[in-house]
Amino acid sequence: FKTSDGYIFLGVFTDKQYSNLCKALNREDLLKFDTLSKRLENREYISNELQKIFISNSREYWVDLLTKYDIPVAPVLNLGEAFNKYGKELVYEISGIKYMEFPINFEKYPKDNYKLKAPRLGEHTKEILLKLGFNETEIKELADKNIIFMQNN
Repeated sequence: FKTSDGYIFLGVFTDKQYSNLCKALNREDLLKFDTLSKRLENREYISNELQKIFISNSREYWVDLLTKYDIPVAPVLNLGEAFNKYGKELVYEISGIKYMEFPINFEKYPKDNYKLKAPRLGEHTKEILLKLGFNETEIKELADKNIIFMQNN
């Protein structure tokens, strides 16, 4: 939903969450749509009513308020905002080149296991083709015909 300074995302899935939303917004009149089927039938009306409310204040205001009512809500961030909030800790450097870590947390694997420099063109061609079942002769023939490129080590 659009707010006065951006957007928010609501994840209202249960009847209880919907009830909490109506109470948080002082819109008990919307409680008449107390089941999912009623809300789906009246989705456009409910969305329009909620939009009229959310435009009246900021993302931060709505996130703070709705969180207090145990309603799943999050600000929708643009790329710059997302990077400033989450990305700075993902940047690392190897040989003077800055890279960004994969943004998903792999707690099972130590970070140093997937912090690698970008491969050179053709650096892993032979290794990959061997894993795919090609033999040395077939790989050499493909390279000789310039069908594949392999980095000379």
